[in-house]
Amino acid sequence: MTHKVYSYSSLARPLDPKFRTNLAVIVLAPLGGIAVALYAYTTNIMGIGDAVILAVEAMFIAFLAWALGRELDPDINQSAFVAMALALAAIALGYNTSILNIAAVLFAVRIVNRTVGNPLKLIDLIMMGLFAIGLAVLGAPWWTCFLIAAALTIDTVFDRTQGNNLMAAGVAFIAGLYAMAMNGAPHPENVVLIERGWLVAATVAGGLFLLMIFTTPEPQSCCDVRLEEKLQKRRIQAGMALALAGAIASLFGGPAMLFATLPVWAALAGVIEGRAMPKRKI
Repeated sequence: MTHKVYSYSSLARPLDPKFRTNLAVIVLAPLGGIAVALYAYTTNIMGIGDAVILAVEAMFIAFLAWALGRELDPDINQSAFVAMALALAAIALGYNTSILNIAAVLFAVRIVNRTVGNPLKLIDLIMMGLFAIGLAVLGAPWWTCFLIAAALTIDTVFDRTQGNNLMAAGVAFIAGLYAMAMNGAPHPENVVLIERGWLVAATVAGGLFLLMIFTTPEPQSCCDVRLEEKLQKRRIQAGMALALAGAIASLFGGPAMLFATLPVWAALAGVIEGRAMPKRKI
């Protein structure tokens, strides 16, 4: 698939409605956001104004969960849609999820996966540096910035020609230190504050997803810009490990941060379900 945006960025992946799955997410993400908002309004959880804002937030989180699912499991479409459904369910149940948290994980995974196919361009590095600074300033947890820094570094390990990545990684790392100082450092005692049921669920999901990482098959999906070039298994596995690391890091922020990161956990669960039932096509 060719698109003009690929001339400027190796991270942007525009949706093409010619593809059935892309058309589905274009339709389902807004519908899901509206459904969540209607539920919140009709059950008197919030007024019409807040419900409209919730619809927009839910739409974006649904899309990001789907996009993260596609990055983590590019060969199985249903994984992404399960992730979308679970993320919407979390919002409908009243959990205060964060767009910033899942956006940081998505970009980190995409950097490592190199799904588009091209090395990161200068504009990508500038945007990732600014994004990490924005995360810290806007109150995102420390690990979101460190995840971006780690992704840029890992990409350099895979491709030694990407030395400029390390400058952007340095900016992201410094932003992470700022976020840690301003927004709170990780504290193991925060994990104790999480209810046992959530900890058990996180342990099971994390363990199963770790198994998915080790048993990842050779990818059959190809890069966006070179349809003859398949994605690299080791990059997919590294991206999966980064997503799991972000999810685990959220536990050290206590219940609030765990709930804010539920869409990421939803994407992990989507991969587990997709691998468990691969013959059910979407």
